[in-house]
Amino acid sequence: MRVVSDASPIIALARIGCLGFLNQVYGRVHIAREVYEEVVIAGSGLPGADLISVADWIEVATVHSRSLLSREIERTRLAAGEVSTVILAKELGADPVLI
Repeated sequence: MRVVSDASPIIALARIGCLGFLNQVYGRVHIAREVYEEVVIAGSGLPGADLISVADWIEVATVHSRSLLSREIERTRLAAGEVSTVILAKELGADPVLI
């Protein structure tokens, strides 16, 4: 089973000290590069940032269709993290998607 997560579940679980729950339930969790940048780079010092940066069970992946990503961000007006999570989930055939 492939699991893709957006930033919100990761941040929420980190805030309550339960980030490891994802690893216990799913083993490996994939996040889009945009989610990593949102949580670890832009969110430096916030809940989850340090844990995500060292978690060997979280795999950071790049969305292959960059043009689709750009178009969908413009079309939906959603943030890059949300859009990249959905696209990455489709590319990987993920089930479930945590948003």
